[in-house]
Amino acid sequence: MPPTKGVFVYKIGFFGCQHLGYAMKGMNRRHSTGQNLREVDGFIAHTHIMKDALEHNINGIVDGGDLFHVEHPSVRAVNTALHVDDLRVAANDNTIWRITNGGNHDNGAGSKLSAVSHVHRTWLNSQAVYPDPTKPEAEQVGPWPGFYEVHQPDPTLPLYIHVVSHNGLDPQLAERGITIDPQPLDGGVNILVSHGIFSADGRLFGADDSHGATRVIPEDWANRGWDQIMLSDYHTLGPIPGFGPEDGRQRGQVWMTGSAVRRGFSDEACGRGWLELTLQDNGETTITPHYVWQRPQVDFPLIDARTMTSEEIDVKIRERLRNQDMWDQESETITGDGGFLLRQVISHTTPQQRRDLASCRATWAKTAEDAAFWSADYVKPLTETVAEKPHDDVEEKAPNLSLAERFLQHTNHGKVGAVLKQLNEHDQEAHKQVIDRVHKTLTTVTVDTP
Repeated sequence: MPPTKGVFVYKIGFFGCQHLGYAMKGMNRRHSTGQNLREVDGFIAHTHIMKDALEHNINGIVDGGDLFHVEHPSVRAVNTALHVDDLRVAANDNTIWRITNGGNHDNGAGSKLSAVSHVHRTWLNSQAVYPDPTKPEAEQVGPWPGFYEVHQPDPTLPLYIHVVSHNGLDPQLAERGITIDPQPLDGGVNILVSHGIFSADGRLFGADDSHGATRVIPEDWANRGWDQIMLSDYHTLGPIPGFGPEDGRQRGQVWMTGSAVRRGFSDEACGRGWLELTLQDNGETTITPHYVWQRPQVDFPLIDARTMTSEEIDVKIRERLRNQDMWDQESETITGDGGFLLRQVISHTTPQQRRDLASCRATWAKTAEDAAFWSADYVKPLTETVAEKPHDDVEEKAPNLSLAERFLQHTNHGKVGAVLKQLNEHDQEAHKQVIDRVHKTLTTVTVDTP
């Protein structure tokens, strides 16, 4: 007979990688408060996640780590974290518990105390998982306090949340006699929580990041019979392919909690938000993703400079910018600024192409001024000029060319061409007069070309 379908008994909200204090460089403008606009976006997204979770009547919250972007967060970031957590405290007479894991950004590379210590407020039903020998004995949760802790947040339920912090993934712990070996407990519902790069069939799921140490969650841990596995560090919210019911697993799907904001353009384009775990009275668990607002972001298709001239690249970028929406009404309502985040990547440019395009950047920036962010980035730049087309800068040498003739051949290339092009955009008549006068002057001089 099929198992009896359970009914709702308990809900937990999971989120991670809030990165409070993250500020994107190169923004077109600041928030009206003077703060970095993306920093404000992060504060707002974190608030939305907490409010949305509370509106779904959760019984508890698990923060998977990297609550803060750096190990020494700003006063503003800490203030935001505490005010948002106060929403939880006020929501149901302080009966909604919270567990916050320590991540690599919270720890940094040399911090003695994790930044998540700011939200370790046991008197407000909030515990943070990080090593601190000065914690009172009652707050030292085993089996390895700060490294691997097993929490039973509700003493009336056989629900066990196994939390392995980023500190707990340190491979050098064994040298100190500390063995981190998380195992489900018999007779209960077991949830594994950790913060690190998940190693799955040779695939590594983690953030594109060099902040703090790089530590791996072994695939073996996922195969130990957990009811659910909730991991953080990888900023794409959702299940990890290959570790779900469709892959022959009866339980223990591996989930990533995602992030509150997309950091630059290194994170994948996906929804941001939180995961709702529902525990039914028959012990079954289900996961439901919930999404919150995020600022629109567009990464234009790659331009390969090997197949285009400088002028063609300029025309293509201008065309894309002219045809692109740059203002989002929802973002304006929420943050006061509706600007999109825009980027164009150009690969394999020659030194000459980069010199040519330098004069175009001001026009691109002017066209994209309504966007909150705009950049045109070079990747895989070439170090030598290569003639890809007959009309590129590399040309066959011709003997006995006059300076006047050589000048005319370069009016669309190099630094001279860049200046003339900019002049033509502002005053076509002046552009024509300059070329005519220079050409006329140079006709009096002849130089042999070797």
